Amino acid sequence: MTQLNCPRCTDKKLTHFSHEGVDFDFCNDSCLGIWADEGEFATYISEHQKNIPEPTQAKLTEMACPRCVNNRLVETKITQDSGTKVDICITCNGIWFDKSELGSVKDELVKLGLGNKLSVTTQYLEKKGYSLKV
Repeated sequence: MTQLNCPRCTDKKLTHFSHEGVDFDFCNDSCLGIWADEGEFATYISEHQKNIPEPTQAKLTEMACPRCVNNRLVETKITQDSGTKVDICITCNGIWFDKSELGSVKDELVKLGLGNKLSVTTQYLEKKGYSLKV
């Protein structure tokens, strides 16, 4: 398995991990962000991927997609009514969570009744020393 570059740090590699049958890559060397490939995050929202809006109102970022490399990520809301924004690749549909964004997303999805499995993984990450707080 090829290690991906961190889109935030650019000079750091992401570390791969699996939990609850879902694969993630995270930057444990520096920014503590997490990359989820297409479909991986949908597992956490009970296959309700349609809750993730199309990036019509998205803002282009300077970060390169760790998977597509030549494509830049766009910043968009995680759901239509969300105040939390994440960075996505419109080509491969991967999602980048900056430090603490995963915790914010989890809180929002739990309110919608969609984040139970995500809660288990965020607890696992916190036990491993990953901070989900700002």
